[in-house]
Amino acid sequence: MDAPTNGYRYDAFISYRHVEPDRKMAKWLHSVLETYRVPTKLVREKSLPRRLNRVFRDEEELAASSDLSREIDEALTQSRYLIVVCSPSTPASEWVNAEVVRFRQLNRDNRIIALLVEGEPRDSFPRSLCEIRRAVVDSSGITTEAINEIEPLAADIRPQPTESRGHVFRMAQLRILACLLGCRFDELRRREQERQTRRLMAVGGFL
Repeated sequence: MDAPTNGYRYDAFISYRHVEPDRKMAKWLHSVLETYRVPTKLVREKSLPRRLNRVFRDEEELAASSDLSREIDEALTQSRYLIVVCSPSTPASEWVNAEVVRFRQLNRDNRIIALLVEGEPRDSFPRSLCEIRRAVVDSSGITTEAINEIEPLAADIRPQPTESRGHVFRMAQLRILACLLGCRFDELRRREQERQTRRLMAVGGFL
């Protein structure tokens, strides 16, 4: 059973700047999201899909086109979630900032996830990721812009002194998957650990 799309073509749109390490991390994320199989117990207990549907990454999906901006807009419109790969180079990208703004215009503010790959959040999150801007008309008819600061949902794959690189990446992957699947992170992590334990026991039985 595939994930229910509720009318969306993509479960997620990955927004990133086409420089390293952002590009490499976007490719990694695209691969692990589309190939991940949800633990069977969660599928049965929570009626979750066995796997996600498609995840949009522009270099993977777009063919040669004379109107990439139109195709990007269509992909954003057809995506349930927006995942923004963030590093200190990200705030300089007009494309990434515009994609976040456009996704907010679709009234999907609560479906934006940041993946922090380098740097501190204050230096790596684009402005549109931390601010919601709204036009406000006062009683005299004058329009002004109201700015509300927010803290976006985030997964973190920066190196940690007490954790292995593999563990950090797995936890970030599961945090994002939990959002996309609509389950709790601790549930998904526990079931994933149980699955890994069963696999190790099965392998041990043949040794």
